[in-house]
Amino acid sequence: MNNNSVPICPITIPFVAVPYFTEGKMVFPSPVTSLFAVLFMWLGLVLILGRGWCGWICFFGWMDQFFASLLKKPIIPLENPPKWAKLFPYAFMLFLILVSAVFLIPIFCAFICPLRIIYDPPGVTTTFEWITALIFVTGGLIFLVIGPLLTKKRLFCSFICPLMPANTLIGVINPFKVKIDTTLCKKCGLCVKSCELFAITKESLAKGRTTIECAKCGKCMDKCPAGAINYKLMFTDQTIRLFFIPLAIIVNLLIASGFIWMVVHYLMTGEIVSFQ
Repeated sequence: MNNNSVPICPITIPFVAVPYFTEGKMVFPSPVTSLFAVLFMWLGLVLILGRGWCGWICFFGWMDQFFASLLKKPIIPLENPPKWAKLFPYAFMLFLILVSAVFLIPIFCAFICPLRIIYDPPGVTTTFEWITALIFVTGGLIFLVIGPLLTKKRLFCSFICPLMPANTLIGVINPFKVKIDTTLCKKCGLCVKSCELFAITKESLAKGRTTIECAKCGKCMDKCPAGAINYKLMFTDQTIRLFFIPLAIIVNLLIASGFIWMVVHYLMTGEIVSFQ
């Protein structure tokens, strides 16, 4: 990665924070203040929204969801994945953190992240650089464009994103939940088929809830003909859809406006904005 000051993406946090707190070294071209600013912003929003971060805020989530929503029916239908596939992101995150800590390189950002081709495109003068660039392009196309388009599933969010496990585990204690009224449910299975994150299974449906992978996008609610699915406040049966959706939209607009401002600033000045 080059020496420019690059804003820290929340996905970067595990690979930058661990070397910083264990070795005292900042292994990302950005000030330490950027790390803490983004860390506290991300942590606060995940505590409030849980994996709603993935469903309403994340840039990669927007892309994944956009392409997964283009077709009416999947060309390649995907059933609920096996347990090992759902556990893969946790192992992947741990692996990337360990490699980043040992070699002091933000490994995901340097060699895997598709977004890097925008803010810090790799050089392509050597064979290794060509391979790296190929990984960026191929990975982005498969998991963010072609895969979601053909399967109507958010493949990057479900199996690749290394921040997903942290969002999922921390988000368990957030106050907003998606619950299913089993007395209204017609067992039609539309929610299971429409969920782009495999967060509703036959087992969870019978228990009246989604799995912890739920990103609170609300697509299952729109598909349910019985109106049996809704946002609920933790430990209560209080419906809070009219509160949760405006909250998520406001946060989304705030984050998006900041991102747009940084892009416009970069296009006009050639300078990348970061917290100093």
